[in-house]
Amino acid sequence: GDPFFAAPEISNRELKEYDECVDVYSLGVLLHHLIYQKKFQRKSKQGGIARGNVKELIKRNGISDDLHKIMQTMLNLDKNKRATIRKILTRKCIRNTIEILENKQRNREAKERKKAKPKDFKEVFKLYLDKGCELQKCLFCGEETQDDHQCPFLFLPSELKSGR
Repeated sequence: GDPFFAAPEISNRELKEYDECVDVYSLGVLLHHLIYQKKFQRKSKQGGIARGNVKELIKRNGISDDLHKIMQTMLNLDKNKRATIRKILTRKCIRNTIEILENKQRNREAKERKKAKPKDFKEVFKLYLDKGCELQKCLFCGEETQDDHQCPFLFLPSELKSGR
């Protein structure tokens, strides 16, 4: 990988085997880059981070306290004090962001399904069987789908169900 993202223990060749801690550090560097739109500055080959100047390198401008704390723990020089993925995923700002991204993805998928109009009845039925449980409205009758939805089109002759 790119040495720019490498955890200090990798740069210093202290580890023979890597664990989640080095990935968390790399993710912290990436997060900093995404937020500030610039590389995480290092002052020399060993860098400000390797000398322990993490707080100096993370500016708080425009980010929440929660996100600031997450970045600090992700970029901790002591791998044993670095945040774990599980801990990061429990933070409110991360959970909210994940929820927003999941909603956007669901909306994109719904738009894609609306755009992709099936050509014939068999294609509609196949789409219903493949994706029916994910749809909010029945492709056949237009009713809101629920666990107990009994679309009359499900009771079709066997040749249609088999796709012949």
